Amino acid sequence: MDNIRTSEDLKNALLLVEAEHEIKLQLLKDEIFVIYESLKPMNLLKKSIKDVIASPDIADDILNAASGFISEFISKRIIIGDSDNPLRKILGASVQFAIINFFVQNSEAIKNIGHFVISKFFQGKDIKTEVK
Repeated sequence: MDNIRTSEDLKNALLLVEAEHEIKLQLLKDEIFVIYESLKPMNLLKKSIKDVIASPDIADDILNAASGFISEFISKRIIIGDSDNPLRKILGASVQFAIINFFVQNSEAIKNIGHFVISKFFQGKDIKTEVK
């Protein structure tokens, strides 16, 4: 800032400082709004899901866990049920083994299908961080 010599220079300097203050205040408000929007629970959940989709390791772990859950559910809940019959238990264990074997042999294809389904399910649902 130049040296202020007259009252007119002082008024101009104050107007300049006030204008800078208003601009910085508006930028701060905009930044706070973006932070507020990003901390909403729904946006946090969306971001977490996008991070999971983007990370192949986590997505693979989820798909592997899902495949194990599916095989156990099919063999124990559907085939065995509440039965104490040893033949049904052997059949259930055999089916579980066959399903796990199928998942192991076709793991890449199943992972690709899982990634495709997950990405299509969340396609176009972005986190809104626009400033109003």
